[in-house]
Amino acid sequence: MKITFIIGSLGYGGKERQLYYLIKHLPEEVEKQLIILSDKVKINDIYNHVDDIIKIKRRKKYSCKSLVELYKKVKIFNPVIIHSWDQPSVLIFKPYSFFYKKKQIYGSIRSSGPHYKKLFKRLKHRFFMSITDCSVSNSVAGLKTLAVENHKKTTFIHNGFDLNAFDCVKPKKISDNEKIKICMVGRFYPSKDYDTLVKVAARLNELEVEFYLIGDGPNRKLIEEKVRKYQLNNITFIGNRDDVPALIKCFDIGILLNPLHLAEGISNAIMEYMAAELPVIATKNGGTPELVKNNVNGFLVDSEDVEGIVNAIRLLMQNKPLRKKMGVEGRKIIEQSFSIENMIYKYTEIYNRISNN
Repeated sequence: MKITFIIGSLGYGGKERQLYYLIKHLPEEVEKQLIILSDKVKINDIYNHVDDIIKIKRRKKYSCKSLVELYKKVKIFNPVIIHSWDQPSVLIFKPYSFFYKKKQIYGSIRSSGPHYKKLFKRLKHRFFMSITDCSVSNSVAGLKTLAVENHKKTTFIHNGFDLNAFDCVKPKKISDNEKIKICMVGRFYPSKDYDTLVKVAARLNELEVEFYLIGDGPNRKLIEEKVRKYQLNNITFIGNRDDVPALIKCFDIGILLNPLHLAEGISNAIMEYMAAELPVIATKNGGTPELVKNNVNGFLVDSEDVEGIVNAIRLLMQNKPLRKKMGVEGRKIIEQSFSIENMIYKYTEIYNRISNN
């Protein structure tokens, strides 16, 4: 079977890493072509796992000349399935899939916040569902929020986590002191609630705890200004890193916060925390409760609930056996329900099913 995958970019984001895992672990008999609608590639190992790769400069991706050349290259590869990883990719390749009668998958339901309930959002997703053969969400919550959980064209496939690769990474110390170390991994975008995290850190500024923020983005400067305003000395900005798994293994607690209106689907950051046996504190929006079981492998909190987050951190700081127990439970959940093998099996089922229809 031949499959063409299309994505807007290949950076370090969760969506991009999931595509990388999928391509890397699909059976060898599957021939894979990857089209990236950008000339910037951060995950360089992808070159070792595709039969053909095409990059298009972002500013030229909608030009007629670029599209004609792109269609020619895809026609030569002759895929059975076009797997579009985001909405622009669906639109770009819909004429091709229609004209050459190729199956097309829409794989861009990767969030589940209340904003998805807005009429425009629902209509937009239903439009993409109507022009493709299958739509995939990475969480049950994503389908329920759009009210399409029973639609014949939709399914969910939880993100898979590459435990073998993760376990091969050696821990990389971030600090030699004995303070409790808490990390939040995520881009500085509106979907990540770093503002609440700063308020939490301010409440705990005098305790033996340090917060490390891993990621970058347009909101970082604003958060840095707030840290200076509160005169906090317990927050460190790490920036973008390509060794995140090595860093995570040296923390004591993992945290991920989202504002009320913007929720996760299935968070790669939370899966990394759980794989590293960290207890998790996370906002109970979206698909996060599919990963984090309250009082089992961590604590689920309401959006912007500073008091609740502070109390959860205090409890974990004071109770090392609880941190260990929750960490072990989190690792079990990853092993049993979020393995790469599970994800590959379910995607292979979909590819076989729609290619035979």
